[in-house]
Amino acid sequence: MRSGPVRNRPATRTVVPTLVAAVLGLLSSLPAVVVPGQEIDLDPSAGPPGTSVTASVDGFDCSIGVVELLWGESGVVGTVDLDGGADETTFPVPTEAEPGGHEVFARCARSDDVAAETTFEVEPVADLVTVPDLVGRPLDEAETLLAERGLVLGEVSGEGDAVADQDPGPGTGVDVESEVAVTLAAVVPPPGNTGTDDPAERFPLLWIVLVGLLVAGAAAGAPRLRRARRRQDRRWVSEHVRVRPAPTPPPTVTLAADPTDPAGPGATLVIRLVASADDVDQHLEVIGR
Repeated sequence: MRSGPVRNRPATRTVVPTLVAAVLGLLSSLPAVVVPGQEIDLDPSAGPPGTSVTASVDGFDCSIGVVELLWGESGVVGTVDLDGGADETTFPVPTEAEPGGHEVFARCARSDDVAAETTFEVEPVADLVTVPDLVGRPLDEAETLLAERGLVLGEVSGEGDAVADQDPGPGTGVDVESEVAVTLAAVVPPPGNTGTDDPAERFPLLWIVLVGLLVAGAAAGAPRLRRARRRQDRRWVSEHVRVRPAPTPPPTVTLAADPTDPAGPGATLVIRLVASADDVDQHLEVIGR
């Protein structure tokens, strides 16, 4: 019986293929093999995420006629159709790209053997500055206001003492040190676009209208108030005052006397109707001649 070391041949047969597969996998994961003669150029070559980049390729002779652009680990971000006569394309910088350098590759479609590479520098997103409202302000005041926010007075056009228009407009978000162009005018713009933050100064006509409405409302309500007061006065009188008609004396009647009356044919007789004590019967009473 032979004695000696025991060889683990099955283990060896398993390890070698595993190593070969790992190496092949590593090689296949590489985006491209850079070959001299092929070039890629980016414009711009730096900027924040979302920047629109124009990629130009040169020296590629692809059998398929299409060059792919790859952004590092993010994969294909654009293609260039060489058969269509194109030599450039535009793609946006991925929004999730972190600040720093990122490799951009160009290769023939479906091939890893012909490629070129370059680097794009992703910059941090800058804080934007809000453009102030300059309309209606003197030029020196507008320039001071821009400087306070880190902005620069740009092209000045027109003639006059106040800003009549601006570009970019008020409220626009821009980068620090951006230029703001202004147009001057001899006449200050009408209220509503004066560039002031005080509503009383920006809308003086509004206050006049409000006062006019208040006066008109008071004038319209005065007659109603007087009618209501009269109704109230009549109600008070009816509730607190009792009126009894004053007694009237019995009516008197003057009659011509009988021609046979001893007093003579021209005599008259004055009588009145008098009620009896029981206010039921009445009788005539002679009160004079």
